[in-house]
Amino acid sequence: MAEEEPAKDEAAPEPKKGGGGLKKILIIVPAALVGVGVLAGGGMFAYKKFMAQKAEPADVIKEMGPTYDLEPVIANLGDESGDRFAKLKLVFELSDAAMVEELEKRKPKIQQIINLTLRSKTARELNTSTGIGLFSEEILHQVNAILTGEHTIREVYVTEIAVQ
Repeated sequence: MAEEEPAKDEAAPEPKKGGGGLKKILIIVPAALVGVGVLAGGGMFAYKKFMAQKAEPADVIKEMGPTYDLEPVIANLGDESGDRFAKLKLVFELSDAAMVEELEKRKPKIQQIINLTLRSKTARELNTSTGIGLFSEEILHQVNAILTGEHTIREVYVTEIAVQ
């Protein structure tokens, strides 16, 4: 009896060749890096084109408008202990000098806005430049809301502050 060789089509399956994983990595990694670069570039373009504020040239200085000085204000702060207070002096920059008459008529309401806003703040909030900036913005929006006509307050300046 002669030994029969198995037919080639009946032979055991050939083992799979390795190295396919390395090829995938060499293709995917550079493609991912290119994709990230394209997204970053597109994001930067969109930011600069649509969202970035235009810087004014250094030689262009905005002229200060007319101002209105308020009397110093002393008010208790909203701290839990209830024994903290602040003393401030505010100056409004106006869009038009004709506003002074309207501000004089609305002075009690403006003082109330300032006092109520101060009472909602804590000493910690008013002891930072960010807190003072937010306070100024809040006063600006609230006082402009009660003014009639087309003229507004451009800016609120805190010229003196003491928190105890």
